[in-house]
Amino acid sequence: MGASKSKPAVDFQQIVDCIPQTITVLDARGTIIYANQEVLDYTGLTVADVMRPDFRDRVFHPEDVAQLSEERQQALLRGKPFENEQRARGKDGTYRWFLIRYKPLLDENGRPLRCRISGPAGAAARLGIPRQTLDSRIKTLAIDKYRFRNR
Repeated sequence: MGASKSKPAVDFQQIVDCIPQTITVLDARGTIIYANQEVLDYTGLTVADVMRPDFRDRVFHPEDVAQLSEERQQALLRGKPFENEQRARGKDGTYRWFLIRYKPLLDENGRPLRCRISGPAGAAARLGIPRQTLDSRIKTLAIDKYRFRNR
């Protein structure tokens, strides 16, 4: 059975919850208004926890929150896509690097209505290791590859 425009076969939230990537939606002021299941699974928080004003302080590394707060707010006001890297604490208490991508939804006059945010920061987050460890391993592999080729 196909889906029609008037009555979707699957709820949009169910679809987004199946995506293996953290997704949150902000309103125009930067307040979180939605978080998918992947966010809840990674952080170990509830929907109510994620919606609290102190969510960023509770999840993101203190150095990153202080540095990126103003940057994020200015970028949201411009209404242009942007990205940054920051550390997010998982339910196990370990901080992992995430590449956070912001994609604003604009009204007909180009003003931001909402902003979709997605992560994680690729391989390091998926492997569950610190980014510095992954970077070190990649450098070691590159050196070993160079040595092997030049024998």
